[in-house]
Amino acid sequence: MRKTVTASLLVAAVLFFMAMAVSSAGAQSPAAGGEVNESNGFEEDEAIGAQAGTAAPDTAADAVYVKEDGDAVLVYELDVGEETETSVSYGADTEMGLVHFLADGVAEDMGLTGDFSFVAEPTEWVADGSFETDEIESVEDLILEISGMTDRTESGLDAELNSAFSSEAAGAVPSASTKGELVTGSDRVFSSGGASYTTAFGGSPEREVLRFDLTGTDDEYTVEARERRLLEETRGFEEDAVADVPDVPDDSVPDENLSDTPEPANELTSIHPAEDWGTRDRAVETLSDRYDIDGTTRTADVTVESYSFENVTVDDGFGGTENASLLDVEYAVEYADVTEDIVEGFVEADPDVSVEDVSEDALDEMAHALRDVEIDADYASVSEDGETEINWSVEVKDYSQVTLANVHLSSEMTPDDQPGAEMSDEFVDDVIEQAEQHVEAVEASDHVSRWEWSGSLEGEDADGDADTEEDAPTGNTASVTGELTHTTENWEKYIEELEDRGLPTPADSSFELSVSSADGGLAGEVDWEAAGESLYGGYPESTTVYETGFSFMSLYLGFQHTETRNIYDEMFEDADSAEANVLRHLGEAEFRRAKIDGSVGENGWNVEAGTAFDNGTALVSAVEDSEGLRVTDIVGEQDDGVLTTYFEVEGFVDETTEQAVRESEQVDDETTVNMPGEWNRDFPEMDTEAASDYLEVEDGMPLLPGFGVAVALVAMLVVAAAAVRRLG
Repeated sequence: MRKTVTASLLVAAVLFFMAMAVSSAGAQSPAAGGEVNESNGFEEDEAIGAQAGTAAPDTAADAVYVKEDGDAVLVYELDVGEETETSVSYGADTEMGLVHFLADGVAEDMGLTGDFSFVAEPTEWVADGSFETDEIESVEDLILEISGMTDRTESGLDAELNSAFSSEAAGAVPSASTKGELVTGSDRVFSSGGASYTTAFGGSPEREVLRFDLTGTDDEYTVEARERRLLEETRGFEEDAVADVPDVPDDSVPDENLSDTPEPANELTSIHPAEDWGTRDRAVETLSDRYDIDGTTRTADVTVESYSFENVTVDDGFGGTENASLLDVEYAVEYADVTEDIVEGFVEADPDVSVEDVSEDALDEMAHALRDVEIDADYASVSEDGETEINWSVEVKDYSQVTLANVHLSSEMTPDDQPGAEMSDEFVDDVIEQAEQHVEAVEASDHVSRWEWSGSLEGEDADGDADTEEDAPTGNTASVTGELTHTTENWEKYIEELEDRGLPTPADSSFELSVSSADGGLAGEVDWEAAGESLYGGYPESTTVYETGFSFMSLYLGFQHTETRNIYDEMFEDADSAEANVLRHLGEAEFRRAKIDGSVGENGWNVEAGTAFDNGTALVSAVEDSEGLRVTDIVGEQDDGVLTTYFEVEGFVDETTEQAVRESEQVDDETTVNMPGEWNRDFPEMDTEAASDYLEVEDGMPLLPGFGVAVALVAMLVVAAAAVRRLG
């Protein structure tokens, strides 16, 4: 099995786009339960996609044609209205293993023209496109350039923005800037930088300071801080106030609208800052409440080192003054022996999991890993007269074991009703082993990833000296510039270390994006290519242990495998649930090619897309396990304002009786049932020649039995949902 489910997810994205196009083409008839949007004649009903043939037929069909052998054709009709200017057609041929989709429509006043193309194959992805917009009044000038590449010897990215915009709000921030870096290595992440800004509305002449320093390791953490800031009265509802309940005579008839329970009075009250900060003791209590760790019995040990609280008069920003309170407090907060409580709080934060569901070994492993982490973080901000300056420095070391411990802990936190709960211990152990090997590869190569950025904003007030009102500027102007770079150190050595351990490597890739102002609007082009045997299984370009953890989370979901091993068999060894079978079947699918093209012009838009699998039968089986139907062929066509979809289902009923048919979930009282011998008609077939020509696959040479649009979409959504739940 050369490919991965990642390829299938890629196809799912294509098919999801198809679903959106189909659902926007029209609406379900009112008789079917949709609600008509009178503004456009379309309906807003989640069942549209299913009835249009873009999801498994789990809603009642308009008609069913039953065959002698129990197979059936389900027919769904969607009234899109004769006035619609959108046309949709699609089909799936299981023998050829092909899916083809076409849609076009009229687009008026979109202010956009362009085209795009995307092709995916087992070892290559290619995408390109371009666009132009009509005039955009707020854009005075713009140049955006982004380029990136990755190969065996280097990996990096450069981005640069130079622009000018005009709007009424552009002068709210006359100036702003930022500069910083993020550096990651095998077991260290470091970031430092700063930012500053001014506001057009000024600010308090009082100097306000916020400073926080956090250090800690070995289950002992210390926060040293200073807060010098202005406090104003806050307004809120009195929690203890209740409204009076009207007296009801004993002999009166009870009024069901009255309650014996007092209701909150919802009285708005003012809370003066002195209630929280007015004395040193109150400040200690307020800080203790702030720094207590939620979900634990541990409390913070707070020491106030200096304290002052006074009432002051300050400028209100509108030419007057107002009363406020000035707090200046320096303090230290110490934590000890809190790691175990933090881990338990992390587990309990998941509403579907409790600490009792997780083994002591997994909890202890995470606790020990957290104790080894070393943290040193500083943050400071100073504000005065509308100007603010911020600086930070953060360093975290010795955290690789946390990533590995999280894999174990997450595997035990999966609820029993989710697919991940059935993953075998051997599979999770294998993931841990490969994660450890990856950490070793990063350490052995001394690989470093570095992101650096800078940016600025300069605002200017509009010039009010124009000769006429027509010549006057419409707003203020803001110039925005920015740069972003990503570089790596020892990249080539890192790739060699991965290969020496038999681990997948990042695919070779390149990306170019260019956007600039043109004729009052914007014009842009994009090109992206990625190629390599590890295209679907390689690691992310940035290789911090933290990011690697996400790579391995994907890995043990089944998004990586080798040529000779079906990873799903190992993942769900001895599991027999429907969810496990779905994922196992998906692991057997053989992605071949996917393609999508689209364009938008002055007169309309069009989209064409298609997919091919070598073993679509696996996807058919996956949906059969998930939905209980074996859908083999699908055709959709639009005629006279009606979009009709035909689902061919194998083994729809075991007995060819109307009673058996009526008991199906796809049949209700309004479904027209046609039993064997009661009908004689042909059903439309997919144009396989057009699909083969579009996909540029060999026509007339059947693949293994394939799948339909609905089958693929539902199957991919099953995988996506499982991944989201598992990663959560």
